Amino acid sequence: MASDRAWTVIRPGGLTDDPGAGTVRIATEPFRNQVRRDDVAGVLAAVLAEPATAGLVLYVGSGDDPIEAALAAVALT
Repeated sequence: MASDRAWTVIRPGGLTDDPGAGTVRIATEPFRNQVRRDDVAGVLAAVLAEPATAGLVLYVGSGDDPIEAALAAVALT
């Protein structure tokens, strides 16, 4: 984080092996929740395409929002 590079930290909850749902909860404040591995992978891919997440620490857990919508909501804050 002390780098001059653009970075985003992803902090998933407890990982499960259930098939991905494509929906998550993403927040900038810590919370406890489980999350599907497939959905974490989806968040990681989406973060690469969203430069507005640079410099954020994002907590990821199971939720009802599509990955792109959940990411866009925290990128705007």
